[in-house]
Amino acid sequence: MAPEWGWAWPMNRRLLYNRASSDPEGKPWSERKAYVWWDDDQGKWTGHDVPDFAADKKPAYEAPAGAKAADAIGGADPFVMQTDGRAGSTCRAA
Repeated sequence: MAPEWGWAWPMNRRLLYNRASSDPEGKPWSERKAYVWWDDDQGKWTGHDVPDFAADKKPAYEAPAGAKAADAIGGADPFVMQTDGRAGSTCRAA
């Protein structure tokens, strides 16, 4: 992911929401566009980018009732950059 172009904020991630490059089971949708994927042998997400979510959270993880913050994010959820751990618009309907 072009590390020769300098450090990318935060945590040297090159793409936000890079979990979306893999299907719900953690396999890349496209080998050519694979950024992060689940490695069963290592028990973590690996790839060409720094995962923008917990690297050891299995793709099949489902949040228990009442879970808060990062624990409430499922293993197949690609978004973590909002304070509630979800993607969303900052615009609110009146």
